[in-house]
Amino acid sequence: MPTPSHDAANSLIREHPELAVRFLRTVGHVTLPDVPVQAADGELNDRVSTSCYADTVLVGGPIHDRRFSLISEIETRITQGKLDQTIRYAATLWLHYGKPIHIVFFTPDPNYKKFDREVTVVSGCLTLSVEICFVGPDEIPAITDPAVMENDPALFVLSVIAHGDRPDVAEAFCRGMAHLPHDYAAYYYEHAAAKATRTIRQRMEATMKLQIPAYSDMAKEHRGIGRTEGKAEGRVEGKVEALLITLEARGLTVSPEQRARIEDCTDLPQLDHWIRRALTGATTAEVLASAGQ
Repeated sequence: MPTPSHDAANSLIREHPELAVRFLRTVGHVTLPDVPVQAADGELNDRVSTSCYADTVLVGGPIHDRRFSLISEIETRITQGKLDQTIRYAATLWLHYGKPIHIVFFTPDPNYKKFDREVTVVSGCLTLSVEICFVGPDEIPAITDPAVMENDPALFVLSVIAHGDRPDVAEAFCRGMAHLPHDYAAYYYEHAAAKATRTIRQRMEATMKLQIPAYSDMAKEHRGIGRTEGKAEGRVEGKVEALLITLEARGLTVSPEQRARIEDCTDLPQLDHWIRRALTGATTAEVLASAGQ
């Protein structure tokens, strides 16, 4: 059963089909016709009325006269069962349209390379071999420059999916929101947050509190936008909360005394300094050890 985060990640490819084409060309070294690419209905029905589905099906050229079909899958963990399922779907798609088929798997799975690019399914006298383009953490760049958001926001979302456990990637993504109009920033933030782990999402929200206005209902809920906006007290409360969330996301223990020290601090530069140290400090004591600059 597809999860909401799974659906959100695949909607990114449906709305940005150029991502799948880009990686199929650069990673899979596939030559594709230079034609417009669009998402298509991915449901098929074989001769015995068994419904088949793929995460995303893209079509090169007009829907009624396609030049090729491209199956895009986003999987947190690659399994042989999922590969077999996709190959059977590809075969059904080829039988329906008789045009070239290509497959791209996007994954943050660090073990994806244990699967060969050429995957074979054997069923009786029938042997079907398919070459799959795997796009994993080694192929998806770990983007740390916020300015990239302005020109390639969809790729930045993939970077968070693959490398969001790195604080510099998650923080750069959130800082990059400032390069986008409000509505677009909200759109891309929600895509990234939907696929991110709880820890990554907390880190992103902690950064969002410091850098830019709230772009998601989730961020607004945590910030209390409207109650504290424009007030010094509200800014202090927001930074205190951001610091505590960051420490929690890093797995750092906060003693009652340390929590009291943080919550009693009203010095905004000091809080900013602690938050920056919280992204890399080994312990809470280390984070709180020195004064702000």
